[in-house]
Amino acid sequence: IKLLQSFGNMSKSGSPAPHGKKRWLRHTLLVVMLCLFTIPAEADQIADLISQRKYSEAETVLKTEIETIESQLGADDMAIVAPLCRLAEFYQKIYRTSDAKNQLDRALKISEEKMGPEHPETAKVLACLATLHAGLHEKEQAQQLFDQALKITGRSLGSEHPEVAKILLNMLEFQRDEGEYEKAQ
Repeated sequence: IKLLQSFGNMSKSGSPAPHGKKRWLRHTLLVVMLCLFTIPAEADQIADLISQRKYSEAETVLKTEIETIESQLGADDMAIVAPLCRLAEFYQKIYRTSDAKNQLDRALKISEEKMGPEHPETAKVLACLATLHAGLHEKEQAQQLFDQALKITGRSLGSEHPEVAKILLNMLEFQRDEGEYEKAQ
């Protein structure tokens, strides 16, 4: 995040706002820097904080990542979808399910607007929502979202893609947990 912030500060040092290709290049560089340099370190940090039951500190790290992206790229940029999903997953772990749902709803809205309702990234958010509903034992909603995510992912990436397998495994685990052993097999 600090690297991303310092890059943003460099671009604010009196030079005119980038346009066209320069803006696209800046945006791409910011996203690449965020993905390559900050996420693995922060993921380890968050896991450590959670294992130490330092939930407010973990939440601060996750929210800071989101705020940095918002300040650099805008509140509705696709780069914010994955951090929103990570924050939602964190909220699920500490039983703040309404907060988790709010983050996932925001991520889904951004993904549908930017990538379209049939895009694999949108399907990932749907799968996260399905997992949330599964954890709440909302069978029909969870199954509908799993089916939708599976359909989109299979159609766009192919039935042999690892993302399809990931969704299937989560769906089968949900069905097993609900006692639907025949359906899970």
